[in-house]
Amino acid sequence: MEIRGQSAAFDYTMTTPINPEQPSFSTLGISPKLLQTIAKRRFQKPTLIQMRAIPVGLADRDLVALSGAGTGRTLAFGIPMIQNIARRKGVGWVVVPFAGLAAHVDAILQKVGREAGLRTLVLVDGLSDDQIKRRLARKPHIIIGQPASLLRCLESKLTSVDKLKVFVCDEAERLFESRYAGLMERLLSMLPGDRQLMAFFSVSSPSGEEALAKYTRNPEIIKTDPIENPARRRWPRGRIPDRRSTDSPIRPAPKASTLDLEFAEFRPAKHYGSLGSSALTNTHKQTPATPSKDRR
Repeated sequence: MEIRGQSAAFDYTMTTPINPEQPSFSTLGISPKLLQTIAKRRFQKPTLIQMRAIPVGLADRDLVALSGAGTGRTLAFGIPMIQNIARRKGVGWVVVPFAGLAAHVDAILQKVGREAGLRTLVLVDGLSDDQIKRRLARKPHIIIGQPASLLRCLESKLTSVDKLKVFVCDEAERLFESRYAGLMERLLSMLPGDRQLMAFFSVSSPSGEEALAKYTRNPEIIKTDPIENPARRRWPRGRIPDRRSTDSPIRPAPKASTLDLEFAEFRPAKHYGSLGSSALTNTHKQTPATPSKDRR
Protein backbone atom coordinates (compact mmCIF):
# COMPACT_ATOMS: atom_id res chain seq x y z
CA MET A 1 0.00 0.00 0.00
CA GLU A 2 1.30 3.45 -0.81
CA ILE A 3 0.39 6.73 0.85
CA ARG A 4 -0.16 9.72 -1.40
CA GLY A 5 -0.39 12.92 0.59
CA GLN A 6 -3.27 12.63 3.02
CA SER A 7 -5.02 9.86 1.07
CA ALA A 8 -4.29 6.14 0.90
CA ALA A 9 -4.32 4.14 -2.31
CA PHE A 10 -3.68 0.46 -2.90
CA ASP A 11 -0.69 -0.54 -5.01
CA TYR A 12 -2.16 -2.96 -7.52
CA THR A 13 1.29 -3.95 -8.78
CA MET A 14 1.40 -6.37 -5.84
CA THR A 15 -0.17 -9.44 -7.38
CA THR A 16 -0.42 -13.00 -6.15
CA PRO A 17 1.88 -15.57 -7.84
CA ILE A 18 -0.06 -18.27 -9.66
CA ASN A 19 0.57 -21.20 -11.93
CA PRO A 20 -1.38 -20.34 -15.09
CA GLU A 21 -0.24 -23.49 -16.87
CA GLN A 22 -2.41 -25.73 -14.71
CA PRO A 23 -5.61 -23.84 -13.85
CA SER A 24 -7.78 -26.07 -11.67
CA PHE A 25 -10.25 -25.52 -8.84
CA SER A 26 -8.85 -28.62 -7.13
CA THR A 27 -5.55 -26.87 -6.31
CA LEU A 28 -7.07 -23.82 -4.62
CA GLY A 29 -7.98 -25.31 -1.22
CA ILE A 30 -11.71 -25.76 -1.82
CA SER A 31 -13.60 -28.38 0.18
CA PRO A 32 -14.45 -31.66 -1.61
CA LYS A 33 -18.21 -31.06 -1.46
CA LEU A 34 -17.91 -27.63 -3.06
CA LEU A 35 -15.59 -29.10 -5.70
CA GLN A 36 -18.26 -31.64 -6.58
CA THR A 37 -20.85 -28.90 -6.98
CA ILE A 38 -18.48 -26.75 -9.04
CA ALA A 39 -17.95 -29.68 -11.39
CA LYS A 40 -21.70 -30.32 -11.66
CA ARG A 41 -22.31 -26.69 -12.50
CA ARG A 42 -19.72 -26.97 -15.30
CA PHE A 43 -17.27 -24.44 -13.94
CA GLN A 44 -14.36 -26.38 -15.40
CA LYS A 45 -11.40 -24.00 -15.03
CA PRO A 46 -10.99 -21.01 -12.72
CA THR A 47 -10.53 -17.58 -14.20
CA LEU A 48 -7.49 -15.50 -13.35
CA ILE A 49 -9.20 -13.55 -10.58
CA GLN A 50 -10.54 -16.80 -9.11
CA MET A 51 -7.09 -18.41 -9.12
CA ARG A 52 -5.62 -15.43 -7.30
CA ALA A 53 -8.43 -14.53 -4.91
CA ILE A 54 -9.83 -17.88 -3.75
CA PRO A 55 -6.70 -19.12 -1.89
CA VAL A 56 -6.30 -15.72 -0.23
CA GLY A 57 -9.94 -15.69 0.82
CA LEU A 58 -9.77 -19.25 2.15
CA ALA A 59 -6.78 -18.22 4.27
CA ASP A 60 -9.06 -15.71 6.09
CA ARG A 61 -7.07 -12.77 4.75
CA ASP A 62 -8.49 -9.40 3.82
CA LEU A 63 -8.12 -8.63 0.14
CA VAL A 64 -8.69 -5.81 -2.31
CA ALA A 65 -9.05 -6.86 -5.94
CA LEU A 66 -9.21 -4.90 -9.18
CA SER A 67 -10.81 -6.95 -11.95
CA GLY A 68 -13.11 -6.07 -14.82
CA ALA A 69 -16.78 -6.99 -15.06
CA GLY A 70 -17.46 -10.51 -16.29
CA THR A 71 -14.14 -11.93 -15.06
CA GLY A 72 -15.63 -14.25 -12.42
CA ARG A 73 -15.60 -12.03 -9.34
CA THR A 74 -18.69 -13.51 -7.72
CA LEU A 75 -17.19 -17.00 -7.46
CA ALA A 76 -13.87 -15.43 -6.47
CA PHE A 77 -15.40 -14.18 -3.24
CA GLY A 78 -18.39 -16.53 -3.05
CA ILE A 79 -16.45 -19.77 -2.68
CA PRO A 80 -14.24 -18.51 0.18
CA MET A 81 -17.25 -16.89 1.85
CA ILE A 82 -19.33 -20.08 1.83
CA GLN A 83 -16.45 -22.23 3.06
CA ASN A 84 -15.28 -19.78 5.72
CA ILE A 85 -18.70 -19.17 7.29
CA ALA A 86 -19.29 -22.93 7.40
CA ARG A 87 -15.95 -23.49 9.13
CA ARG A 88 -16.28 -20.53 11.51
CA LYS A 89 -20.00 -21.11 12.26
CA GLY A 90 -20.92 -17.58 11.28
CA VAL A 91 -22.68 -15.56 8.60
CA GLY A 92 -21.59 -13.44 5.67
CA TRP A 93 -22.78 -10.18 4.14
CA VAL A 94 -22.34 -8.94 0.58
CA VAL A 95 -23.01 -5.24 -0.02
CA VAL A 96 -23.79 -4.18 -3.59
CA PRO A 97 -24.87 -0.88 -5.17
CA PHE A 98 -27.85 -2.12 -7.20
CA ALA A 99 -30.78 -4.48 -6.67
CA GLY A 100 -30.13 -6.23 -9.97
CA LEU A 101 -26.57 -7.03 -8.95
CA ALA A 102 -27.86 -8.39 -5.63
CA ALA A 103 -30.09 -10.82 -7.53
CA HIS A 104 -27.19 -11.86 -9.74
CA VAL A 105 -24.87 -12.50 -6.78
CA ASP A 106 -27.64 -14.47 -5.07
CA ALA A 107 -28.10 -16.71 -8.11
CA ILE A 108 -24.39 -17.50 -8.40
CA LEU A 109 -24.00 -18.24 -4.67
CA GLN A 110 -26.95 -20.62 -4.86
CA LYS A 111 -25.38 -22.46 -7.78
CA VAL A 112 -22.46 -23.55 -5.61
CA GLY A 113 -23.99 -23.52 -2.13
CA ARG A 114 -27.50 -24.90 -2.41
CA GLU A 115 -26.54 -28.57 -2.15
CA ALA A 116 -24.67 -27.79 1.08
CA GLY A 117 -27.82 -26.23 2.54
CA LEU A 118 -26.93 -22.59 1.93
CA ARG A 119 -29.68 -20.10 2.74
CA THR A 120 -29.35 -16.67 1.16
CA LEU A 121 -31.42 -13.55 1.57
CA VAL A 122 -31.65 -10.48 -0.67
CA LEU A 123 -32.43 -7.18 1.07
CA VAL A 124 -33.03 -4.20 -1.19
CA ASP A 125 -34.26 -0.69 -0.53
CA GLY A 126 -38.00 -0.24 -0.01
CA LEU A 127 -38.79 -3.14 2.34
CA SER A 128 -40.76 -2.57 5.55
CA ASP A 129 -39.49 -3.56 8.98
CA ASP A 130 -42.04 -6.39 9.15
CA GLN A 131 -40.90 -7.77 5.79
CA ILE A 132 -37.27 -7.67 6.90
CA LYS A 133 -38.06 -9.35 10.22
CA ARG A 134 -39.92 -12.22 8.55
CA ARG A 135 -37.04 -12.84 6.16
CA LEU A 136 -34.36 -12.63 8.84
CA ALA A 137 -36.35 -15.10 10.97
CA ARG A 138 -35.37 -17.80 8.47
CA LYS A 139 -31.76 -17.40 9.60
CA PRO A 140 -29.94 -16.92 6.28
CA HIS A 141 -26.26 -17.78 6.12
CA ILE A 142 -25.53 -14.97 3.66
CA ILE A 143 -27.32 -11.64 3.23
CA ILE A 144 -26.89 -9.72 -0.03
CA GLY A 145 -28.09 -6.15 0.19
CA GLN A 146 -27.75 -2.50 -0.64
CA PRO A 147 -25.99 -0.21 1.87
CA ALA A 148 -29.13 1.54 3.14
CA SER A 149 -30.96 -1.75 3.76
CA LEU A 150 -28.09 -3.36 5.67
CA LEU A 151 -27.48 -0.22 7.71
CA ARG A 152 -31.16 0.01 8.55
CA CYS A 153 -31.15 -3.56 9.84
CA LEU A 154 -28.33 -2.72 12.23
CA GLU A 155 -29.53 0.68 13.41
CA SER A 156 -33.06 -0.62 13.93
CA LYS A 157 -31.66 -3.66 15.78
CA LEU A 158 -33.37 -6.05 13.39
CA THR A 159 -30.12 -8.00 13.29
CA SER A 160 -26.60 -7.71 14.66
CA VAL A 161 -23.02 -8.28 13.57
CA ASP A 162 -22.25 -10.70 16.41
CA LYS A 163 -21.87 -13.67 14.06
CA LEU A 164 -20.61 -11.75 11.03
CA LYS A 165 -17.41 -13.45 9.84
CA VAL A 166 -17.09 -12.37 6.18
CA PHE A 167 -17.98 -8.99 4.67
CA VAL A 168 -17.74 -8.36 0.91
CA CYS A 169 -18.03 -5.17 -1.14
CA ASP A 170 -18.82 -5.90 -4.79
CA GLU A 171 -18.46 -3.19 -7.44
CA ALA A 172 -16.83 -1.21 -4.66
CA GLU A 173 -16.11 1.79 -6.88
CA ARG A 174 -19.87 2.38 -7.09
CA LEU A 175 -20.36 1.91 -3.35
CA PHE A 176 -18.05 4.80 -2.53
CA GLU A 177 -19.58 7.29 -4.94
CA SER A 178 -21.32 10.26 -3.33
CA ARG A 179 -24.67 8.47 -3.28
CA TYR A 180 -23.49 5.73 -0.92
CA ALA A 181 -20.23 7.05 0.59
CA GLY A 182 -21.71 8.21 3.90
CA LEU A 183 -23.73 5.00 4.30
CA MET A 184 -20.67 2.85 3.62
CA GLU A 185 -18.56 4.71 6.18
CA ARG A 186 -21.23 4.14 8.84
CA LEU A 187 -21.66 0.50 7.84
CA LEU A 188 -17.93 -0.26 7.87
CA SER A 189 -17.51 1.39 11.27
CA MET A 190 -20.02 -1.06 12.78
CA LEU A 191 -18.25 -4.23 11.64
CA PRO A 192 -16.74 -6.53 14.28
CA GLY A 193 -12.98 -6.71 14.63
CA ASP A 194 -12.62 -10.41 13.80
CA ARG A 195 -14.38 -10.30 10.43
CA GLN A 196 -12.75 -10.84 7.05
CA LEU A 197 -13.19 -8.04 4.50
CA MET A 198 -12.97 -8.57 0.74
CA ALA A 199 -13.51 -5.73 -1.74
CA PHE A 200 -13.76 -6.06 -5.51
CA PHE A 201 -13.38 -3.09 -7.86
CA SER A 202 -14.10 -2.97 -11.59
CA VAL A 203 -12.05 0.22 -11.97
CA SER A 204 -9.71 2.02 -9.62
CA SER A 205 -11.44 4.34 -7.14
CA PRO A 206 -9.23 6.61 -4.97
CA SER A 207 -12.12 7.48 -2.64
CA GLY A 208 -13.08 3.84 -2.19
CA GLU A 209 -9.49 2.73 -1.69
CA GLU A 210 -8.92 5.45 0.90
CA ALA A 211 -12.04 4.47 2.85
CA LEU A 212 -11.24 0.75 2.79
CA ALA A 213 -7.63 1.33 3.87
CA LYS A 214 -8.96 2.26 7.33
CA TYR A 215 -10.86 -1.00 7.74
CA THR A 216 -8.66 -3.65 6.10
CA ARG A 217 -5.82 -5.42 7.87
CA ASN A 218 -2.72 -5.96 5.76
CA PRO A 219 -4.85 -6.88 2.73
CA GLU A 220 -3.59 -8.90 -0.20
CA ILE A 221 -3.72 -6.69 -3.28
CA ILE A 222 -4.76 -8.38 -6.53
CA LYS A 223 -5.00 -7.05 -10.06
CA THR A 224 -6.08 -8.89 -13.17
CA ASP A 225 -6.61 -7.73 -16.74
CA PRO A 226 -8.57 -6.25 -18.34
CA ILE A 227 -9.14 -3.30 -16.01
CA GLU A 228 -9.43 -0.43 -18.50
CA ASN A 229 -12.86 0.40 -19.92
CA PRO A 230 -14.52 -2.81 -18.64
CA ALA A 231 -17.90 -3.84 -20.02
CA ARG A 232 -20.04 -2.12 -17.41
CA ARG A 233 -23.37 -3.75 -16.72
CA ARG A 234 -26.39 -1.51 -16.17
CA TRP A 235 -27.97 -3.25 -13.20
CA PRO A 236 -31.68 -2.61 -12.62
CA ARG A 237 -32.22 -0.24 -9.72
CA GLY A 238 -35.74 -1.38 -8.89
CA ARG A 239 -36.87 -4.04 -6.44
CA ILE A 240 -36.36 -7.68 -7.25
CA PRO A 241 -39.53 -9.60 -8.16
CA ASP A 242 -40.17 -12.69 -6.09
CA ARG A 243 -41.63 -15.60 -8.05
CA ARG A 244 -42.69 -17.59 -4.99
CA SER A 245 -44.62 -14.98 -3.02
CA THR A 246 -44.90 -11.26 -2.46
CA ASP A 247 -43.12 -11.56 0.84
CA SER A 248 -39.96 -13.63 0.58
CA PRO A 249 -37.09 -13.61 -1.88
CA ILE A 250 -35.08 -15.92 0.37
CA ARG A 251 -33.77 -18.92 -1.49
CA PRO A 252 -35.12 -22.28 -0.28
CA ALA A 253 -32.54 -24.91 0.63
CA PRO A 254 -32.39 -28.43 2.05
CA LYS A 255 -33.59 -28.46 5.66
CA ALA A 256 -30.46 -28.11 7.77
CA SER A 257 -29.44 -25.73 10.54
CA THR A 258 -25.82 -25.48 9.41
CA LEU A 259 -23.91 -25.68 6.17
CA ASP A 260 -22.90 -29.25 5.34
CA LEU A 261 -19.31 -29.14 4.08
CA GLU A 262 -16.37 -31.50 4.39
CA PHE A 263 -12.98 -29.99 5.11
CA ALA A 264 -9.76 -31.54 3.89
CA GLU A 265 -6.25 -31.39 5.29
CA PHE A 266 -4.26 -28.55 3.82
CA ARG A 267 -0.61 -28.02 2.91
CA PRO A 268 1.11 -24.95 1.37
CA ALA A 269 0.89 -24.84 -2.40
CA LYS A 270 4.35 -24.55 -3.95
CA HIS A 271 3.34 -22.16 -6.70
CA TYR A 272 1.88 -19.63 -4.26
CA GLY A 273 5.31 -18.72 -2.89
CA SER A 274 5.29 -16.88 0.42
CA LEU A 275 1.56 -16.20 0.31
CA GLY A 276 0.85 -19.06 2.69
CA SER A 277 -2.23 -20.20 0.79
CA SER A 278 -3.29 -23.84 0.74
CA ALA A 279 -3.88 -26.77 -1.54
CA LEU A 280 -5.65 -30.06 -0.96
CA THR A 281 -3.47 -32.97 0.04
CA ASN A 282 -5.91 -35.43 -1.44
CA THR A 283 -6.79 -35.35 -5.12
CA HIS A 284 -10.39 -34.86 -6.12
CA LYS A 285 -11.56 -36.27 -9.42
CA GLN A 286 -13.95 -33.92 -11.11
CA THR A 287 -16.41 -35.19 -13.65
CA PRO A 288 -15.58 -34.03 -17.17
CA ALA A 289 -17.67 -31.03 -18.11
CA THR A 290 -17.82 -28.27 -20.61
CA PRO A 291 -16.89 -24.77 -19.40
CA SER A 292 -19.75 -22.65 -18.10
CA LYS A 293 -20.64 -19.49 -19.96
CA ASP A 294 -21.46 -17.77 -16.66
CA ARG A 295 -18.07 -16.56 -15.44
CA ARG A 296 -19.19 -14.54 -12.44
